[in-house]
Amino acid sequence: MTKKQNWVSRVSSALLLRVSPLQALLEGVAFLVLALTLLVLGYETLGEHTYSQMALFSGCVAAAWSALRLRLHNARFWRLVWREIFIAGGLTLLMLMSYALVAKYDAGLNSGATLSSDGVFAVILSIMVYSGLRVLLYVVMALKRGVESRLFWSLVSVQLEIVVVAALAVAVFVGIGGILVSGDDFFDAFLFTSLPSAGIIIVLAGGLMVCLLPFAALVSALSVRRIVGRIEGLAVVARQMSEGDLSVRVDVIGTDEIASMQQSFNDMAAKLEQAMHDLADERDHVSTLLETRRDLYAKVSHELRTPVTIIRSKLEALQTGAPSEETYRESVEQLLTETLRLQRLIDDVFDLSRSQANGLLLQMRELDINDILQERCQTLGTMAWERYKVTLNCSGELGLQARLDKQRFEQILVNLIMNALRHTSPGGIVSLSVERQGEQIVVRVADTGDGIPPDELNRVWKPFYRGISDEDVETGSGLGLAIVHEMTLAMQGSVSVTSEVGKGTEFTLAFPAI
Repeated sequence: MTKKQNWVSRVSSALLLRVSPLQALLEGVAFLVLALTLLVLGYETLGEHTYSQMALFSGCVAAAWSALRLRLHNARFWRLVWREIFIAGGLTLLMLMSYALVAKYDAGLNSGATLSSDGVFAVILSIMVYSGLRVLLYVVMALKRGVESRLFWSLVSVQLEIVVVAALAVAVFVGIGGILVSGDDFFDAFLFTSLPSAGIIIVLAGGLMVCLLPFAALVSALSVRRIVGRIEGLAVVARQMSEGDLSVRVDVIGTDEIASMQQSFNDMAAKLEQAMHDLADERDHVSTLLETRRDLYAKVSHELRTPVTIIRSKLEALQTGAPSEETYRESVEQLLTETLRLQRLIDDVFDLSRSQANGLLLQMRELDINDILQERCQTLGTMAWERYKVTLNCSGELGLQARLDKQRFEQILVNLIMNALRHTSPGGIVSLSVERQGEQIVVRVADTGDGIPPDELNRVWKPFYRGISDEDVETGSGLGLAIVHEMTLAMQGSVSVTSEVGKGTEFTLAFPAI
């Protein structure tokens, strides 16, 4: 099948629409003169009726050959029209001359021939054939260009092809009917009577087809427009999405295959939009995390500078001379204090980094929350009074249990208690309490300290945050509350803070109850 198509394509490309106007006209006229001469020579055999029909048919064939051989031109519309009119006029003159010359020759051979009287009608019909074919060829060329670039014209051309095939089928059936009705010998009827008649009928059918094509094209365009409009709408939305607007959607019309495609496109667009939003959120999260890490490294470097500077100065002082026993003892105490401070800072940074990277190894088990609070109160109560002159109280319901990591939960409590002690004036109170609220165990750590200004509440969870009124900067690393926040989230809990300046602050922990 492919070889046959290639052969047909090669032959048609070699013969059709290949020559100049002069060559096309000469080829058509030469064929006409040859055909008319043969008809004149065979007049006695053919008979007057067949002779006239064959002469008419020969003119139509010659005109069709010239129309098919003459190449198409690319020019402006009116220039193209005048060019074709000029060529058609030349063909008309040449055909009239051909019929006149053959008629003159015919008059000397066949006294009953009527070639000259039928010549004008033959030329008129032949020019109609030529003009109809040329118009049809230009229409086909325009449709071909449209088919290659627009789906609309592709669908219209398919429907117009149906009209063309139907017109040709009618002509063929009429020709075959003429053969069957004639009653003569089949071969003679086909060759000498029905073939010319069928040819004329085909020409008339072609003219009728040319007249009907605009109407058929209009009807086809109207029917195809709705389908193509839906697909064009899909293309417009796809173009908008390619330009970055992922929120656009296609209007789903109907329930056919195109509607299914539109719905599938909308589903794909929704998933793509969600994926892009997720990527944007992840990008923002990573950017925030990187910014936090850079800020953390800068602040850690700053925090390390002070104890390292103190340790270095003390060691250099001890190295340069022989200090007294009291000076030596004070220097050792300061070295130990700064070393412990460095140790706390390193531990806090390590814990915070693992919490933010989800690298904490949690050993979750059922814990009695009230028991742990009582233990912390007993452990830190004496230190709170001796060092800060602050009373540490504990209260709460018994038997409340939650699934937590004991070491991390105790670390959270210690950080909150130490933070409260540092910000509570002597004679103040720090209270620990636990209660059940619905499906949660709620732990509160409240103090009667300085309080936190409202504009600073959202900043307390940031690493190295210290309140404006913090007078004990050297004792805290500034990472305690950030560690509380990250560890609480790691154990599926939540933490919040409320405060009133001059009255105190309350931190609230909430964990799922068992």
